[in-house]
Amino acid sequence: MDGRTLTPSPLLSSTIAAQALLATGNDEACERLLPQIAEGAVAALVWPWHAVEITPVLDHPEITTAPAGSLGGTARYVLDGDLAEILLASDGTSVFEVDPGQPGVVREHTPTMDLTRRLATIHLSGAAATRLGDWSPQVRDIALAALSTEQVGAAARALELTVEYSKTRVQF
Repeated sequence: MDGRTLTPSPLLSSTIAAQALLATGNDEACERLLPQIAEGAVAALVWPWHAVEITPVLDHPEITTAPAGSLGGTARYVLDGDLAEILLASDGTSVFEVDPGQPGVVREHTPTMDLTRRLATIHLSGAAATRLGDWSPQVRDIALAALSTEQVGAAARALELTVEYSKTRVQF
């Protein structure tokens, strides 16, 4: 969503996913996936909440890896996760590419009060995954900065509308 116009779009989710992809340092995956994202493919990142919180909760990961390299677990509040054509997932240690259409992936739209923000619950059950590289905690910082710019844009537009209304309002 573009904050200034409140346009619902997968800009935030795709930006975060692209940054997680870049942080892996996997040139092959970047060359293959980044052009798709730039052309408009929706990308989403399933990442552990303990990677977002100030104080990590390492004993409750949402996504876990099995010895065979498959992923399991449930992640909630995944930005555009139900629409994603490119799905990346992290267990807090590594970043994986997951085919969103495979049988081990169930994506459910999560209804919210904000109809402009698409959130999903992603259930992974033995989902085949390709490890792309290490998880970088800097992805959280980039995500927070991107969210902040969106919020600043929305606040600026709200202020403009308020000032415009104040100039034309007639009190009775």
